[in-house]
Amino acid sequence: MYEIGQSNNKSCQHCGFHTESCEHFLLDCTAFANLRVQMFNKLEGLLENNLKSYTKKSLCNILLTGEKPYLPDKFVHNKHIFFTVQTFIFKSKRMTISQRNAHPA
Repeated sequence: MYEIGQSNNKSCQHCGFHTESCEHFLLDCTAFANLRVQMFNKLEGLLENNLKSYTKKSLCNILLTGEKPYLPDKFVHNKHIFFTVQTFIFKSKRMTISQRNAHPA
């Protein structure tokens, strides 16, 4: 969040973890545990494998880019993944632009 201007420092403003990253936000931050459970429940039947079979890095990559995005047959499949992740992000309100970070129009 720091790197995209959504935070004044690199640590997570929600749980205090030393470095907030996409992986931390999507997979680890305790502040979003309930929302993450909802997201994972929706993804459970959608992903090719069981959620626990993925490494954190590969799961984060799937959440951000889709599963096998180079295959045209995966377009609709990945659209569902993206919608589920976007719903998680929206409900977390983590990407809401605060007045102090807002860019002038």
